[in-house]
Amino acid sequence: MRKFCRPYERTDDCLKTTLFIYNMLFWFMGLGLVAVGLYLFLEQNEFSGITRFFFLLPAIFVLASGFSMLCLGLLAICGIMRHSRLFLAAFCLVTLIVSGILLAAGAFGISLLIGEDLGVRSRATSSLSQYTNCSNTRTSWDLIHREFNCCGIYGPEDWSQLSSSLGYVPSSCCKIEGIRNCGLVRSSEVEIFEDGCLSSLISYEHRQLVIASGVCLIVSMFNLMGSLLSFILIINFSNKVRED
Repeated sequence: MRKFCRPYERTDDCLKTTLFIYNMLFWFMGLGLVAVGLYLFLEQNEFSGITRFFFLLPAIFVLASGFSMLCLGLLAICGIMRHSRLFLAAFCLVTLIVSGILLAAGAFGISLLIGEDLGVRSRATSSLSQYTNCSNTRTSWDLIHREFNCCGIYGPEDWSQLSSSLGYVPSSCCKIEGIRNCGLVRSSEVEIFEDGCLSSLISYEHRQLVIASGVCLIVSMFNLMGSLLSFILIINFSNKVRED
C-alpha cells in the first residue's frame, strides 16, 4: 500500500532546506563583515591620535554585526541538523534581540550624520598642539596630510603657533616628499598643500558612519527574515510531534 506524505512533511523538508541555505549564506556574509570590520578598524586606527575611540565605533558596529551573524548562523544550522526546537527557539529569540540592537545602532549612526562635524573640529584643534610632544598624534597628522593632500585644520597657517619648535609647517604638508628642509621655512620654491583637512576629515567620518549604519540596518533585516523562517519551522516540528 502506497504511503502518502502528510502535508507538513513536504513543508518541513522545504523549510529546512530553505533555512539551511539561508543560514549558510548568512554565515558567509558574517565572515565577510568581520573582514570588512577589521579593515575599517585598522584604517580608522591609523588616525587614532586625532579621532580617538569614538570614531572606532563604525568599525566596531560592523565587527559586532559580523560576529553575531557567524554565531547565529551556526546556532540555526545546528538546530536544523538536529531537528532541535530548543536550538531553533534560541536562534529565533536571540536573533530578535540582536536585530533590535542593530536597528538601534543603525538609527544611532544615522542620527550622528545629522551633526555638523561629528566633533572632528574640536578633536583636531586639541590634537594640533600635541604634534611635537606625542608621536601617535604626529603620525596621525602626517598620515592625514598625505592621505587627503591637505595641511592643518583650516590651512597651513594653523601651524604658526608651533613655528618656533616645528618650522613653518610639518614636512608632510609638502607636495613633494624628500625635499631637504621642506616645511622649515616659507619659500616660493617649496609647494605645500594649501587646503585645510577639516572638510576631508568630516567627509571621511561620514563615509564610515554611512557604511556602518547601512550594514547594521541590512543585517537586522536579514536577522528578522531568519527569525521568521525558524519560527515557522518550529511550528512545523511541533505539528509533526503531535501527529506522531
